Amino acid sequence: MKRIPKLIITSGDPAGIGLDLCVMLAFKKFLANITIIGNKDAILSRAKQQGKNISFSTKIGTHLGNGELKIINLDYRNPVVSGKLDKSNSLQQLNALKNSIELCLNKKFDALITLPIHKKILSSKKNKFTGHTEYIADACGLKGNEVMLLSNKKLNVALATTHIALKDIPSKITQKNLCATISTLHHDLKKKFNITHPKITVTGLNPHSGEDGEFGDEEIKIIKPAICEMEKKGILMPVVRANLDFKTPLYFGDEFQVSVVLKNLPRATLVFDYKIINQKNQIICSGTTVLAFLSPLTKRPMRCPQILLEKFS
Repeated sequence: MKRIPKLIITSGDPAGIGLDLCVMLAFKKFLANITIIGNKDAILSRAKQQGKNISFSTKIGTHLGNGELKIINLDYRNPVVSGKLDKSNSLQQLNALKNSIELCLNKKFDALITLPIHKKILSSKKNKFTGHTEYIADACGLKGNEVMLLSNKKLNVALATTHIALKDIPSKITQKNLCATISTLHHDLKKKFNITHPKITVTGLNPHSGEDGEFGDEEIKIIKPAICEMEKKGILMPVVRANLDFKTPLYFGDEFQVSVVLKNLPRATLVFDYKIINQKNQIICSGTTVLAFLSPLTKRPMRCPQILLEKFS
């Protein structure tokens, strides 16, 4: 029989939506052994607000969705009021998070799921709480090397920065940081996602990837050199460029034509120019796309296959 995963969930700030999600979870079936670390009285109170009856269980096994929850109880100093922050109650979430991380590191649980917390109330003048990502990395001895990954069955998206203001992002995009993020991503896609030959695409920072320095030079000075360095280490990142220049709107019911032109005979890339033209012969938009040829064996750039050259000639 296949082993089911053991998951631990931190219930989030007691004044927030986390407790509501815990109540909802009680009635959702999952093929996993799920434990919540939170306050029993607060969860019961939130269930009552929702008109739900839940109970607590100590049974080990699949989460049945029958209104039962497995709880590691967490004491709060004050009664929980939905929507009203209480700093002493909120700070208990740090203890819950710390305990949950230790349980995972000691192989008691397979994964940790965190529900929303309130970053400002957890911060002080001396210690700023920026988020779960950085806190967990620090607790695991990996502070500064954290990578946030958004994932589904079709796509994985790694972020080059985490919880910082938008205006501070350009200063954090350095060749060293990018290479570290790409290396971590490449390693984990192979080892943890079982992807034998990961394909990694790096986006630009500026509109149109800077348009050769017209809208910023981070792509030229930082991003492209980082990609080159990674490729020298055998980490392949096919970069596909698409530029689009919008001219005039296209309205529902309009007829239009799409003109596609191969810019030159391909070597390792295909470059197409295209235009979309309406019935008045007005250009709706024009653009360029660049496609790369990659070897299916080495996953490295290769010359255009002869069979395609013959088609284009």
